[in-house]
Amino acid sequence: MKMKMKKPGVFDILLVEDNPGYVYLIKEAIKEEKIPTDLSVVMDGTEALAFLHREGKYAGAPRPDLILLDLKLPKKNGQDVLAEIKTTLT
Repeated sequence: MKMKMKKPGVFDILLVEDNPGYVYLIKEAIKEEKIPTDLSVVMDGTEALAFLHREGKYAGAPRPDLILLDLKLPKKNGQDVLAEIKTTLT
């Protein structure tokens, strides 16, 4: 995957949510507010960390301007994701 170029005035948002219904609602809310975004969605904490570390299929992932993180996730919960972000990405 090639590195994605940041578009001026567009927010890169990473949504970490395992419930498809919530993903749909968040997408609709963003669309309704006409917020210029590139939204990336991952379904669990392990996938979120791979995205943030740009590993595997996420090698070219953009750095998100905002992360919307569900705290109750499969594999690795949101609190574990936050702890790893704090220690490895700051």
